[in-house]
Amino acid sequence: MNDCPVDGLEPIEYDDETDVYQAGFDSGEIPPSHAVVKIVSEIGETQPTDFEPLYSAIDPQALDRLCTRHPLDSQEGDCVVEFAYLDYRVRVKSYGYIEVQPVSGATE
Repeated sequence: MNDCPVDGLEPIEYDDETDVYQAGFDSGEIPPSHAVVKIVSEIGETQPTDFEPLYSAIDPQALDRLCTRHPLDSQEGDCVVEFAYLDYRVRVKSYGYIEVQPVSGATE
């Protein structure tokens, strides 16, 4: 994985103490569902077409509706959606932040 930003995402950072990858995104530029696929693809060093579609784990349209920030929203009542996808635990926050943690025993 490189330190260059993935299209639509801020650079992906890795915290080796918590084993969590994290990146910010702007839901005005990229839907949250697309951001999830991009970060998982980058972490796994594979193409999105090489793994199961996101809808096998969660409804992408529902994720987008829940986690897309609207210009007039305040940070009060932010939404956090957590789900398992492939070999990862994914947490998407409506204020434009994704955390991805490999499931114990999973290979990257």
